[in-house]
Amino acid sequence: MAKRTPKESWPNLGDSGKAFLKPWGINLSVRPTENEIPVLQTNNGPSLTGLTTIAAHLVKQANKEYLLGSTAEEKAIVQQWLEYRVTQIDGHSSKNDIHTLLKDLNSYLEDKVYLTGYNFTLADILLYYGLHRFIVQYILVAFGI
Repeated sequence: MAKRTPKESWPNLGDSGKAFLKPWGINLSVRPTENEIPVLQTNNGPSLTGLTTIAAHLVKQANKEYLLGSTAEEKAIVQQWLEYRVTQIDGHSSKNDIHTLLKDLNSYLEDKVYLTGYNFTLADILLYYGLHRFIVQYILVAFGI
């Protein structure tokens, strides 16, 4: 099985994807690699930098603000997990780091359905996206693929 580079893994939205984002004033022009900071250039204002900033902006643009949390406490927990994604998951690639991270996450989720409890949020989406490559890698190694 050929190994894909991060750039190849990034979804190619093509012209139809760009047209889909146009009504929100979004000009998709960057495909960040693993070590780059994502930048979003909007048509209506300054460029936005950083994964969580861009994601929160897109959630608000799509009128899906419930994904940011519904109560003050839930909003704080979402923010906490978004920071966790950037500080703990991004940039960590050693097998021991990931094993510890997954073990801690498993313990945390023991009595929860989602990261904030019972509501699906942006934190769940971004944590899944951040951990996906490690889970796939683990499965490939475990099954000798």
